[in-house]
Amino acid sequence: SDDHYPDSEDHKPDSDDHKDDDKDEHEDLTYIGDYHSWYGYACRLRDGGKGEEDYHYDLYKHVDDDDCEHICDDDHDCYAWEYKKSKDQCEIWKRPPEAVAKKYGYDCHIKYHSYYY
Repeated sequence: SDDHYPDSEDHKPDSDDHKDDDKDEHEDLTYIGDYHSWYGYACRLRDGGKGEEDYHYDLYKHVDDDDCEHICDDDHDCYAWEYKKSKDQCEIWKRPPEAVAKKYGYDCHIKYHSYYY
């Protein structure tokens, strides 16, 4: 079944290491961690459901994947971002996705470090 996190061989992790942790500002915090990235997978609920807009995720249209990532980076309530290439559509997940499902044209990127700077 595809309603789980696949083994590591099924995805290509994003491994940008950002170790600048000397700043101690609290008002303009930016996410500097990494994402577990599943290319060709959509973010899903444990039961395989897509989630509900405005509850599980916020929907952004006509954005590219870099914009989508930056929106998530800057949002403390973002647990993950999903990008649908064919529609330039971005979902900013406000609740943690519990699974991913194999889906052509989608990418799901889940935060796995939660340090801010």
